[in-house]
Amino acid sequence: MKFALVLAVPLFALCGCMSSALDDEIVSSMHYDSIACPDLIAQRNSLAARYAITASGPALVPGERPKYLEPGVGMIVPDYRSASDKERGKAIGEVAAMDRSIARRKCG
Repeated sequence: MKFALVLAVPLFALCGCMSSALDDEIVSSMHYDSIACPDLIAQRNSLAARYAITASGPALVPGERPKYLEPGVGMIVPDYRSASDKERGKAIGEVAAMDRSIARRKCG
């Protein structure tokens, strides 16, 4: 019993690591609605170029769970991604939000 408790305490300390980090990648597109269309498109293109996010690449799915991570298990799996992967994931969320704002407002 004591051995199980010794193993459980560190796991509880790691709870929420991967799940909360992935949820932070999901960005609302509403606050981009106040930016003028040409400025928003320029900002989106700049961010996409900085992180090599292309329209012909894989679909932009911010907060996408890794294939090995079953639903509901993310809260006990620590986020072992590198800092650059975390930054790129956040950029994907921002670009996807900008895309939704551009599409909703029908910016040319």
